[in-house]
Amino acid sequence: GKLPRLSPRDGRAAFVVPGEDGDTLMIENAAAIPAAAKTFDGHVEELRWSPDGDRLLLVIAGLGADVSGHEGGFATSRSESGPDWLPEVETGVEQNLWRRLWLYELGSGHGRVLSQPSTNVWEASWCGNDKIAIIRSSNHDEGAWYTASLACVDLQGVERICHKPAEQIG
Repeated sequence: GKLPRLSPRDGRAAFVVPGEDGDTLMIENAAAIPAAAKTFDGHVEELRWSPDGDRLLLVIAGLGADVSGHEGGFATSRSESGPDWLPEVETGVEQNLWRRLWLYELGSGHGRVLSQPSTNVWEASWCGNDKIAIIRSSNHDEGAWYTASLACVDLQGVERICHKPAEQIG
């Protein structure tokens, strides 16, 4: 697996098992016995426990989004049915090209998208147990990273811009 993370509260471990049609979040108890699993329609780029160990945040790039960083730069692809000669048409608004902030609740075993449809999340980190700081842009293309802003998102998905830099936030 990738992105192994230990719970701050107990012996549980979370990690991601990559797959061509999406990554699977795995959670194991202290005895390395699988306790939960959820497959997402995308590739998990970031995984972090909440400080109280009750939730996980994930940044998930849709199948089709460009991948960068330590994995090297390449475009992922969505499995589509049809003949090989069928052309790929991209309008730039495809939902599978965005990076989304997800919240996984360990108590219920449910995951849900927290980020807004027009927000591309580049990075995320917990700010206590009830808020998440994100580096975000209003576009998913790689150039949008250079005009990204800092925002806080609460557990209901309400986003508040905290800082818009004059230069690149990095």
